Parts: sequence; structure tokens; C-alpha cells
Amino acid sequence: MHSKLSAPVFKSADGERSATWLELFFDLVFVVSVAALSYRLEHHFTREGVLLLFVYFLPIWWCWMEYSYYGDLFDDDSVSYQFLMLTGMAGVMYMSLVIRSDGLAGSRLYELTYIFMGGVALLMYLRAYIMYPDLRWFTRRFMGTIALSIGCFALSLWFEPPWRYLLWVLGIAIQAAASPSIYLFRRDYPVQLSHMPERFGLFSIIVLGEGIVALTAASQAEQFSYDVAVYVLGGFALTVCIWKLYFYEASKDTITEQLKENTRRSTLMSFFYGYSHYFLYISVMLISVSILILIESSIAEHPHPPLAVYLLHGACVLFLTAITLIHWAAPESLFRSVVLARIGCVVASAILLVTELPAIGEVYAQVGVLSCLIVAEYLIYRSHGVTPEQGEEQMTEAA
Repeated sequence: MHSKLSAPVFKSADGERSATWLELFFDLVFVVSVAALSYRLEHHFTREGVLLLFVYFLPIWWCWMEYSYYGDLFDDDSVSYQFLMLTGMAGVMYMSLVIRSDGLAGSRLYELTYIFMGGVALLMYLRAYIMYPDLRWFTRRFMGTIALSIGCFALSLWFEPPWRYLLWVLGIAIQAAASPSIYLFRRDYPVQLSHMPERFGLFSIIVLGEGIVALTAASQAEQFSYDVAVYVLGGFALTVCIWKLYFYEASKDTITEQLKENTRRSTLMSFFYGYSHYFLYISVMLISVSILILIESSIAEHPHPPLAVYLLHGACVLFLTAITLIHWAAPESLFRSVVLARIGCVVASAILLVTELPAIGEVYAQVGVLSCLIVAEYLIYRSHGVTPEQGEEQMTEAA
């Protein structure tokens, strides 16, 4: 028997749950974090800077995951819950300020802020521990993994890179591995009307939106020219393609349906679906920054850095891989022909990595690859007489 939670806020008459105003406000704060990380990579555009982006984005993304999943379970719109969420938002803002002021591989303030946010998360689960006596086994395990994660970050204060970063990864890996294990080995876990897929989609919009803002800022430069406008339009077209490919098969019921199946495979798929978004967000950030670097090179009339071209196509390969894994983990069937079309586009993007084109040609070649994929997927679904929006039952029958 699954434990029942109180009715979620913002639940419509037809049983569909939506994000609350506080959750939308919470997500908005992460715009600053994404912008700060992109800013640091843009001004420290090296291979080391790219690797550090993967490392420094991980604690920010996990904070979003931790607070969002708690809200998915225990949001009751109370004053205490709002206070803890707003406190966490202040921590995210401070992490962003640390990145902008000290840069990647900066001071120990980054770890200290994450430790503070972990402490707030502990208070949130302590709140749930008191409010839901029948779920104390559940909240106790989350509190234990959060404490272990905080311990790893506290220990990292005494080390220098790369051991410092390895302890970060270890701390987050403990939580990332512990969460699905709780669901795998206990069958009486709480089943909520989850709206996490909607939250993942909103965060995707945030990352895409930050890229558009950066492109707009580049288009307002004093040295604005026709070449810059062409780059900006290419970047916008690429952003539109990413948006379309991700949301073409997005479902709001992914996690709810997986948890209702109550099998180990469905449980693993729900976490696989969520964790794959980390690579999706990283790929979008890398694409945006690489286009900005190409624009800046055009304005300064300098040769474009080869790293920008490699990142542009490499990040598109990562994006295509990530959305395929995300859509595969959802309950809906992913047509084999769609997977083959995406594999073909991965190969095409990989070929562009070793093909020398003018900088602007690199951007529009990648736009062409993703545009062809959108058309191909549309024709595939149309040939089966369905669209992704029709839902799981129709998609499964057609497959």
C-alpha cells in the first residue's frame, strides 16, 4: 500500500497538477545562476573552463532538483514552506554572485553556500518528518543522504582541485543513487500527482531563454553589423529547433505514470528520465556560449576559435543524445524510425566536427541538421497517424 499525501496545490478539476506561483518564482531565480555560469565560460573560454562548467553546474542543478522534488511531495502552500523556499532562493542568488565575482575555481564561498542550502533542505525534511508520521522512514532516509552530501562538501574545503571537485561529485552522487534505491527496495513509498515533468520543461525554457537574452545583448553591441545579425538569427533558429525537438514529445504525466506502475523498471526509468536533463541543460548552455564566442570573433574581426566550433557541434551531439534518452525513459513509445533519424543527425553533427566551413556556415549547417530532423519526425508521426501530443495510449497502439 502506498502512503497518501495531502491534496496538492494548483490541482485542476480534471486532476491535472500545475506549478504554483512560488515554484515559478523559484525557477526564475535560477536564470541568474545559468547566466553567471555562461558569463564565466564566455570570459574563460578554454577546455578547462568547459570542464569546470560541468562541475560547477552540478551543485546548482542538484539544489534545484532537491527543492523541486520536496515541493512535488510536500508542498502545502503554508507559511513555513514558503519561508524555507525563499531562504533557499537567497542561497541560489548568493552562489551566482560568487561565480560572477570569483569565477570558476574561485573561493570556498561556493561550497559554504551549498552547505547552507543543504541545511535548509534538512529543515524542510524535518518539517515533513513532523507533519507525516507514517512517512518518517522515508523522510529519515532523505535526511541521512543530505547530511552525507553536506559532509562531502564540508570535507572538500580542506582539499584543492581535482580532489575538491571529486568530493563534490561524490556528495551529489550519494543523493542521486540513494533516492532511487529508496523507491526500489520499499514498495510503500508515497505516490504523488507529480508535476516534475512540467518543472523540467520550465527549467528548459529558462536555459533557452538565457541564451536568447545573451544573443540579444550581442546584437546591441556598438559594433553591430550585418554579419552579427546573421549570427544572431542563426542562434535564434538553433534555439527554436532545440525547443521544438524537446517539447515535441514532452508529457506532463511521465513520472506519475511510471510510479503508478510500481515496478522496478518503471521506478528506474523515472529517475533516468530526470537525471538525463542535467546533460540536456549543459548542452544548451554550451551551444549558446559557442555562438556568442563566434559573434564576438566576428565583431573583433578575429579568426574564430576552433574550440567554439567543436563545442557547437559536440554540444548538439550531446543534446540529441540527451533528448533521445529522456524520451525513451518516458512511458510513451519512441518509434524506432525516430531513433534512427536522431542517430543519423548525431552522425551528421559529428561529421561537421571535422569539416572546415566558414564560422557562419558552421552555425547554419547545424540549424539545417536539426531542421531536417524536425521535418523527419513530423513525417514519421504523420505516417503512423498520430502526434506525440495524443498521449501514451494512442502512441503505444500505433507502435
